[in-house]
Amino acid sequence: MSLDVLRSRTSRREEPLGAHLPDPIVSRADGIDPEHEALLADSVGPALLVVLDTLAPAERLAFVLHDLFAVPFDEIAPDAFRTASRDGDFDALLAVLDPDVVLRADSTAVHAGASRKVCGALAGHRSARGRNTMQQKITPNLWFDTEAEEAAGFYTAVFRNSRIVNVTHYTEAGPRPAGTVMTVEFELDGQRFVGINGGPQFTFDEAVSFQIDCDTQDEVDYYWERLSEGGEEGPCGWLKDRYGLSWQVVPTGMEELVADPDPERAQRAMQAMFGMSKLDIAALRSAADGVPTT
Repeated sequence: MSLDVLRSRTSRREEPLGAHLPDPIVSRADGIDPEHEALLADSVGPALLVVLDTLAPAERLAFVLHDLFAVPFDEIAPDAFRTASRDGDFDALLAVLDPDVVLRADSTAVHAGASRKVCGALAGHRSARGRNTMQQKITPNLWFDTEAEEAAGFYTAVFRNSRIVNVTHYTEAGPRPAGTVMTVEFELDGQRFVGINGGPQFTFDEAVSFQIDCDTQDEVDYYWERLSEGGEEGPCGWLKDRYGLSWQVVPTGMEELVADPDPERAQRAMQAMFGMSKLDIAALRSAADGVPTT
């Protein structure tokens, strides 16, 4: 496009003020170069069309309604989604998300985001809460005799934001009776596990355990009571559940106490921990401070 054409878009001639003066060209009071403004307008138009072309029909409609016709988002989004988003009720937001939703976000030095797309309502829900959005690369496999489906049901009832993903069955190929459950894939608060009904050959022991980080003492109490029911309480925050799987229920701040730069504080906290079964964060802090328990 020639400069003459660009100039013609933003410049116009006015009636001359007199025969002795040249025809003036209208200039912008704000100092913006008309050529630059015209070039920018020509660039933005096609770019906007490209963006609109990448949107789904519903997204395109929302964009046009809001940005071109000034329709508020409150009048565009469904009531349940709008309420959940506005109030920060992530559980309600999870309930209205499509199970196959895909979240895409930029990952830059300025704003951290997901370097890859995050698939599924649960993963998108966790991403919205600011949790780790990396795709899970390692999936623990838990060996059971015949209790994999029962155990998955128990664990998904204990942990929030959990679900059973898939169940497979043995076929006539064996080695166990056809039709019996072979594997159960499930998620606990977004962490994927697989339970395998492999037989009685192998059992769990304390060599492998799963740590639960708890923000409050109430959370410690909850997981301790639920997971140890039918199982066995151990020392220092360890327990075995009814299937023999070991868990560590740990309050946040525990590591800072036992690794305190003051060796005497760290020693007092460590000694207090060794005397506990379920961990009590208030008692551990008091012990670190040298305050006698009552």
